[in-house]
Amino acid sequence: MNDTRIQRQIYLLALSGIRRLSDRFIRDLFEEESEDLLENLFQGSQDPLFSHPHFKKRFSLEALKEIAAELKDPETLSRATSSYEEYQRMGLYLISFLDSDCPNGLRDIHPSFLFLFTKGNTQLLHESPSLSLVGTRKMTPYGERFLFDIADQLAGHQVTLLGGIQTGVELASLENALRQKIAFVCVLPSAIDKPFPRGHVGYLDRILDAGGCVLSDCVPGTEARTYTFVSRNHILISLSEYVLLIESGPKGGALSIARLGLKHGKTVMSLPGNIQQTYSKGCNQLIKDSAILVDSAQDVLGIMDLMPPSSTELQEEMIKKKHEEPSFPLSEEQQDILSCMRKEMQPVSLDKLVFLTSHPLSSLKFSVMELEMTRVLRALPGNLYELV
Repeated sequence: MNDTRIQRQIYLLALSGIRRLSDRFIRDLFEEESEDLLENLFQGSQDPLFSHPHFKKRFSLEALKEIAAELKDPETLSRATSSYEEYQRMGLYLISFLDSDCPNGLRDIHPSFLFLFTKGNTQLLHESPSLSLVGTRKMTPYGERFLFDIADQLAGHQVTLLGGIQTGVELASLENALRQKIAFVCVLPSAIDKPFPRGHVGYLDRILDAGGCVLSDCVPGTEARTYTFVSRNHILISLSEYVLLIESGPKGGALSIARLGLKHGKTVMSLPGNIQQTYSKGCNQLIKDSAILVDSAQDVLGIMDLMPPSSTELQEEMIKKKHEEPSFPLSEEQQDILSCMRKEMQPVSLDKLVFLTSHPLSSLKFSVMELEMTRVLRALPGNLYELV
């Protein structure tokens, strides 16, 4: 590691240790300033502190004097240096938001992150495609079977899975990844030296032994808290191109992660289930919210462009199939939808279907959902639909 990177990280650690400076404030500061300001604050005069508009707007003169005193105190840098050396002894590799190997998107999606504390293969943070598998801690055999099938289908493909070590979907995803030797990145809601849940600490060594990566944005010694889970969710989404929700109640952390993915334009998939089952309600609701319905491992691979190229005969068969009538009765509205989509010969939005069919949006939503559930239509990113 070069000396410039080390010194920059020590300056950042020192700056984050100053009582009045929040992580979000530091991030906002360097949205406007180059990293040269770091050295100026600690090694130069204190003029930038009192004249900089970002500081002047936020702090009173008395507060600025307190900050200046901490910056001048040799102990501030000494403590940061000692912390850095301790992290090195723990085998941690630090990535700051100012470093060139900071993962793309992390700065934008996680506005208060300063450091990732990592172990293992950090190159995986830049590999594509990447898929987060999220879901309930009370997984049923239905979800277990689906995860098993996905791992079998992903085996041999260059793909990175992301998740954690919590009971349920996360742990099952990890175990299947290890079984099929699929690259895995574990994102913890606690510090690496305080893994949550503590009883699953042995999995971290298995991930590293398999060539995976373990990381957290929590400073060593930090236990899992509500706010650390929120932060962890942002990291998961920033590192993922694809998100798959496998069983979720109508509320919960997994559903929040999937919705965060939709918010940030990720390709979000959801496994539908029985409308009477508690742990399918979140998945079904997410499909209504524009997640892509998937009911097979092949669906997932197809959306991730991991399927082998189709032969000419198969392509012709797919085109023919799109013009066949479904084997079950269709409502008049559904017939109109299919007729319009066949004429368009390209994905269409709900708004365009309203224009083409003259049916109200309220009823079209239910007709489209039925066609999607029966695999006549397929949802695409951007609230578009196409014929299967």
